[in-house]
Amino acid sequence: KIPALAFHFNWKKEEEESMKSSKDFMRGFTLFLLLFSIQPNISNGATRKKKAANKYDNQICGSSFPALVPPKSSSSRGRHYQILDLLVDKSISGPTSLGLSSSPQHAAMCWIIHTDPKKLNVGNGKHFLQRYALATVYFATLGPDKWTTKSGWLSGDHECNWHGVSCSGGLLSSKWVTGIDLAFNDLAGVIPREISLLKDTLETLSLYANEISGILPPKLAELKNLKVLKLHINALIGNIPPNIGQLKNLRELVLYGNYLNGKIPTDVGNLVNLEIFDVYANHLTGTVPSASMAKMKNLKEVYLNDNDLTGRITKTTANSKTKSLCDLRSKKLSVLAADCRKNPTAEVTCDCCTIACNDKADPKCVEVESSTSTKKK
Repeated sequence: KIPALAFHFNWKKEEEESMKSSKDFMRGFTLFLLLFSIQPNISNGATRKKKAANKYDNQICGSSFPALVPPKSSSSRGRHYQILDLLVDKSISGPTSLGLSSSPQHAAMCWIIHTDPKKLNVGNGKHFLQRYALATVYFATLGPDKWTTKSGWLSGDHECNWHGVSCSGGLLSSKWVTGIDLAFNDLAGVIPREISLLKDTLETLSLYANEISGILPPKLAELKNLKVLKLHINALIGNIPPNIGQLKNLRELVLYGNYLNGKIPTDVGNLVNLEIFDVYANHLTGTVPSASMAKMKNLKEVYLNDNDLTGRITKTTANSKTKSLCDLRSKKLSVLAADCRKNPTAEVTCDCCTIACNDKADPKCVEVESSTSTKKK
């Protein structure tokens, strides 16, 4: 039995070595095939987006517009295809949005290619993108069908002469959009992500008292010079974007009277220059991020009432490791409104609120302390 057992072990060892060799060969062969199949994709990666622009046929804007003239060569691309290259290659709008005939990006692209009397070239760079961004806002908020006042929009005038648009600079050629104020103008639709193309210059965005729906686009956080964001009294849904804290220059964030839900992101504490934080009358949940908001030392007015928020906003002592919104009451904070009125219980426990509200039974607010603010809810 021992020799037989030894033979068995030797045979088993040879079988395992044979199987190991076969497996090694298969692994190598599989890796070869994988690299062979991936290599073309790697080598073509740099031109993939340009090919995305080329895939459009010359009637991308429909039969009501002239057909685009195909480029004679890759080094000689006409104005129309240069525009397509820019909007696709820079990931400004992307091929999907541009190729969808019902999208505002598609409408803005076709307008700037065919209809815009200015006929800007991509060589105009920043000015071209500024004009395209505003055109996208116009189509995304249903300007052609809904707006009450739209004087100048999509005309041959410089966009700084369009209704609601304000600019800085001297000569028109060097004017940049610093403000968009289209409040009470029957805007609908959504806020397009292309608003972020104004990131270097836009300081004020006021689109309140309209019928705008959809979400707050995360791209808003790229507007690094934004000081005033007023989107209240609309029909916005979804969460407050977590990256909202990137707007370090923001002074006023006014979002009341929408359908926003979810938690107040703790990153709002990074808005160290914010003076007014107003999320009154939404569907926000979770606890009030009192400790994070305590870092916002320039706060003057905070409105948290008429939500589903919970938690405690309590006074702290000199030895407390965690700060609170109450600590700002001795600084600039003069108005702090929350659902802290007992009737019979309060949703938020607050030791320092100036306005105590209850949005459940017998909904109303009462003033707890005198306030310097004239704003009413």
